[in-house]
Amino acid sequence: LFVAITCIANLIPVFVVGKPGSSKTLTMQVIQSNLQGERSRSDFWRQFPQVNTFNYQCSPLSTAHGIRVQYDKACAFQENQGAHNDEGDQGRRHTTILLLDEVGLA
Repeated sequence: LFVAITCIANLIPVFVVGKPGSSKTLTMQVIQSNLQGERSRSDFWRQFPQVNTFNYQCSPLSTAHGIRVQYDKACAFQENQGAHNDEGDQGRRHTTILLLDEVGLA
């Protein structure tokens, strides 16, 4: 959890890999529920950017094209958030994540 939050806050790509039942999805749910930017319940979490997650559920039928389409959507969303940022710091109040769930099935 700590490593994932640190990577998100510093825009470092991170892969969370583990066996089924090792709380990978729970980790992302905890992060999403706390990293809500100015809408966070706790003052501590308000200092972090709001996380916007684009999920892609992988399967044996997943293709590179399908993943790329979702990646492009996430990039466009992040760029749009930066355009609406009054401070002009390219969306640092928002961080967009592409979550590839069950990537081992792809």
